[in-house]
Amino acid sequence: MKIITPKTIITSLILIALCWVSSQVPFRGVTYAAPSAVKDKWTATSRLYEIGVTADGRKQFSLDVTIGPQNYQAPWKGVTEWTEITPGWTTTASPWSYRSVQAEYDVRVKQDLTAGQIVEWCRGPDCLYLQPMALNWTNNLDQIAQIAMPDSAASFWASETALGWTNAYGTGRNLEFQLGNTSLNEWLKLPSPSSLPVPPQYILDGGQPQLELNFLIAPTAGIELWVNGALWDKKTTTDTINYVEFRNADSAVFYALTPTACGSDLTSETNCIQGSLRLKKSGTSIYISKRVPYSWLAQAVYPVEIDPPLDLQVGANADDGFRGLYGSNKLFTSSGGNADAGRYFVSPNQFIYDAFYRFTNVT
Repeated sequence: MKIITPKTIITSLILIALCWVSSQVPFRGVTYAAPSAVKDKWTATSRLYEIGVTADGRKQFSLDVTIGPQNYQAPWKGVTEWTEITPGWTTTASPWSYRSVQAEYDVRVKQDLTAGQIVEWCRGPDCLYLQPMALNWTNNLDQIAQIAMPDSAASFWASETALGWTNAYGTGRNLEFQLGNTSLNEWLKLPSPSSLPVPPQYILDGGQPQLELNFLIAPTAGIELWVNGALWDKKTTTDTINYVEFRNADSAVFYALTPTACGSDLTSETNCIQGSLRLKKSGTSIYISKRVPYSWLAQAVYPVEIDPPLDLQVGANADDGFRGLYGSNKLFTSSGGNADAGRYFVSPNQFIYDAFYRFTNVT
């Protein structure tokens, strides 16, 4: 998450207050036909526009502020001034099928789900290649029961900011990649309880059965993996409920975040759960496994979506969440991904949200 200091927060609040007061004063003067961007005053999370001039010659401005980045700079591809982030899939040259380049990251995807490394995720010269592998049941004894491998017969589709495969791992198990401003969200979507088989008895007997989605990963030369605050030795199988950092010689380039699984019962404080990540080496290959407990999947309200994203920054964690009221039902979670505040209508009732967030390393 982007580091924000109290000084930054106070300055932002003052600017917002000034803009609000300005908007309440009857405007007399010239209003421009279209706002004029003052890009030398933009930041990653703010946009300033000149919107007019008063009768006595004072310029009028509007300020658009967000919590997460809405603008980017990428000198390595010629973007030297703050520019609007507008991710979107477009067709591209073979062997790739689609790409998106209108953000700090670039990403390319192949349409054939079984064509090896089908995702290329880059920030400048630093890249990570992904190959979808088996969807399994596993347990505390590291026993495996394979559910399916990626299916060559899966039906591919693409929209403006999302693409994916229906029945990617067999009937009712869909895979999707969704573009974010700083992230590539990998969704495993399960429409119904019948989307998954019941784990075999030996998996249940082995303790704490989990659903495991595996990817082969291949970072470019010079990228090291850090997990639980330490450099990974590329030998030891390592688990985390935090995130995996991909670092070059200077800093972290991007992150693999722990998966969040969410069901469809908006009234339940257990509607979402945080999963875990596992790094392991097999031969010369590095696997990253995204895991979610079977105990949660067995009681979830379907459809269920499991989202293990790649991101340029660390996002929400167990210190972010919300407190809500739904009719007479009170609920609280510190693992939800909601960013709502105020009233959120769900007919015929409504949520009343209070959201909370922790900013790390605030000084």
